[in-house]
Amino acid sequence: MWLRTPAPSPVRSFGEILAHVADANYLFCSAAAGKPDPIHKDLKLPVEAVLIAAGLVVFTAWLVAASVALQHEPVRAGANGLMLGVGAGVCAVLGGSALIGQYGMALGAGSGAFLLLVMVLGGRVEAGATLTLTVSVLAALIAAGAVLLAKLHWTALIALALVPVLVRLPLPRGAAWMQAAVASVYALVAAGGALAVSWLAARGWRL
Repeated sequence: MWLRTPAPSPVRSFGEILAHVADANYLFCSAAAGKPDPIHKDLKLPVEAVLIAAGLVVFTAWLVAASVALQHEPVRAGANGLMLGVGAGVCAVLGGSALIGQYGMALGAGSGAFLLLVMVLGGRVEAGATLTLTVSVLAALIAAGAVLLAKLHWTALIALALVPVLVRLPLPRGAAWMQAAVASVYALVAAGGALAVSWLAARGWRL
């Protein structure tokens, strides 16, 4: 039972997940109790961990800033949230975490519902900071969680960071549904790049 995995490698086995949870409990409970951690007493942060942490902070800050800037453009904001959620979710699954992937796909589904509303009602719908801030923060946390807790390659974050950039490309004049479709295709290019990187990394390609 302990070696059973819910999917083929690189997903962690059930025993590895339990060991990971127990290891984290030692770390946090020792800090809360103000006592030295018997497991991590000699732990030192390697340079790679510091660089990854700094990169995740920059990625989150950029994604939030670029997405909130779309708050007055509902079509672009909806397409941005749709592809950020779906992209981060599928990348997490390819990285080995189905649970984190479900969170991302749920975020994409919610943004897709908003985009559908924009397509039906047109300019009468406003995205606002409520949508753009929430979507960008959640997408960044989901992607960061996939890097830290699963095996998502960090280069996938670069492609995801391009989603709010590509949705700013010119849109055709006309119906809202046509603009939404074009904006979604723009965002899909960046999200597709993240998926390609994740797929290659999951199959052992060195990136």
